[in-house]
Amino acid sequence: MREIAECRKNGDFPCGTLKLRIFKSPGEKWHVNMAQEDEPFDQHDAEQTTDAEISQRVMIDKLVKFLREHIPQCKNAELVESAAEIGIREGRRIVGEYIMCRKDIENSVIFEDAVCHCANSIDIHCKDHVDYFPVKDDAVYTIPYRALVVKDCDNVLAAGRCLSADRAALAAVRVMPPCFAMGEATGIAASVAVKKNVAVKNVPYAELREKLLLNGAYLGG
Repeated sequence: MREIAECRKNGDFPCGTLKLRIFKSPGEKWHVNMAQEDEPFDQHDAEQTTDAEISQRVMIDKLVKFLREHIPQCKNAELVESAAEIGIREGRRIVGEYIMCRKDIENSVIFEDAVCHCANSIDIHCKDHVDYFPVKDDAVYTIPYRALVVKDCDNVLAAGRCLSADRAALAAVRVMPPCFAMGEATGIAASVAVKKNVAVKNVPYAELREKLLLNGAYLGG
């Protein structure tokens, strides 16, 4: 963080992130999660998205140069690969049978139709900082099946960062582990719906829960 702060003062740092986000992977590779588009853009506009993609490719080169020149442990770093496309933190979401909201996260709500337990805090990324809001008493919270069921359709499910949630709740559950769990839950729910010949909104939660537990899901007591 010190090196970034110094380079920002000198105008030598290319983006708004405030810390070195570098993570060890198996083998000799490390993942770097630092490139970011600081200005908002419409992800549904092809030209705006293309411009953001190009700016990020340019930024990656600048970040590699920064790491080599200012972080001693990274002086011999080599870029192996970059993501196939820009990642979007927040986009369009469904309106579900239930809309998860900030209070559900902060109050560690355990829903009666929970499909997974989560622990990530709310982190809303802004241009030059991240706003963090912790979970109450560091407790877990859950995602309800109802937040994966589209409200005005009998047979549509959604998993991942397009679930039914407000901005603050999304900022907690959009990370990978909850997205994996939501995907598993919607897949199992769809299979139950087909076998029982019912709409996904009418899938018996008790059966969904049983199958999730058999697959190793953790749903509490």
